[in-house]
Amino acid sequence: YVAIKQSTAKPAEFIDTATQRARKTDRTQKIAGRTWQRYEGTRYDALVLREKGATTVVAGTAGFGPLTAMAESLEMKRTPIRESA
Repeated sequence: YVAIKQSTAKPAEFIDTATQRARKTDRTQKIAGRTWQRYEGTRYDALVLREKGATTVVAGTAGFGPLTAMAESLEMKRTPIRESA
């Protein structure tokens, strides 16, 4: 199982929820020129990318090999944020 979640919410709260309370490790990895942080948990492992304005989490039970493959397949695009009236 692999899931991709992205949010503009406060990173700490979003990461805790999206990773099912996985814990940040000391390990990072470069994927497509970006540095992703590894998280390990009892339910999910995760790769977390914190960038200005948004946090992306690739999490699941699949292990870091498939999580990395999924993160590598993502195409990062910037779209303007629309303000609601």
